[in-house]
Amino acid sequence: MAMMTKLHRSQFLKEIKESFPELRDDLNQQWGLLHLEMHAIYRFVQDRIDEEDRGSVDQAFQLADKYVRAGNADLVNALVVSFLGHLNFQDGKAKRNWAKSHMTKALLMQYEMIMALD
Repeated sequence: MAMMTKLHRSQFLKEIKESFPELRDDLNQQWGLLHLEMHAIYRFVQDRIDEEDRGSVDQAFQLADKYVRAGNADLVNALVVSFLGHLNFQDGKAKRNWAKSHMTKALLMQYEMIMALD
């Protein structure tokens, strides 16, 4: 049985830029540093959560799920620490709690693990 190759950063960035072209410039300004790129994605998705843009949030979570499940170790770490670990689902000026229920099981599990470390 052949070992499956893990998905890597360049595949993820290509797919995220195709899905969200408006993120391209911000991602390109992060000096190729994976955690800074993930933080740019976090800011983008958090804004979509705050705007209750369910379609974009679902699309972003589906992409994140794919790479959390099949990405290489560096990519998974960056997704968990610099993306999931910063998401705010607390209702305040904006309704945010709805978005947590849109997470896949794999994302929710990773989110809850990183939140338990705080």
